[in-house]
Amino acid sequence: MYFEQQNIQWNNFNPNNIFFKKGILTKGLESELNLISYKTKTEYYKDYEVGVFVQLVNTKEEFPNAHINFHCKNPTQGITHVQQLVHGHRIDNLVYLYSHHLNSRWGRDAQGNWKRIFEGDPKPLDEGYGIEMHNMTASCPRSFQEQIQIVLAVRKCLVELVLPHNEKKMLTKVA
Repeated sequence: MYFEQQNIQWNNFNPNNIFFKKGILTKGLESELNLISYKTKTEYYKDYEVGVFVQLVNTKEEFPNAHINFHCKNPTQGITHVQQLVHGHRIDNLVYLYSHHLNSRWGRDAQGNWKRIFEGDPKPLDEGYGIEMHNMTASCPRSFQEQIQIVLAVRKCLVELVLPHNEKKMLTKVA
């Protein structure tokens, strides 16, 4: 499995807790990724005590984005009793990986409608993904470090595994 080989200092999560939502971009990667199906966030919150849930979005674009939800109902690794009382027992963080591979500006098309106009060459795969964190909290530095390392590993997985796999699938369809 892909995440067993990544340099992550595991604390509240482990490689088996990283789940990708099944979809067109993950098809054929079952041997490398834990794939699950769900419709809403409520489903995996109900079914899993601990997990990092990755959903690839904008899957028809050249450079898809990823939504990463960290979920742990009772994090206890590396947390003192006082930290548990002060910070609670829950990890519920959201991180987005957004593609910034293509420079663009807004302009009008021939009919006068606004649209994005892409300019220049795309950035290399490994440089084009930005990270946006929302409600990123941790009860101790070790837990925060783990989550950052997981985000970077998901980004690396997207660049090294998912995108090349799908490029290969597209080439075989053309041939």
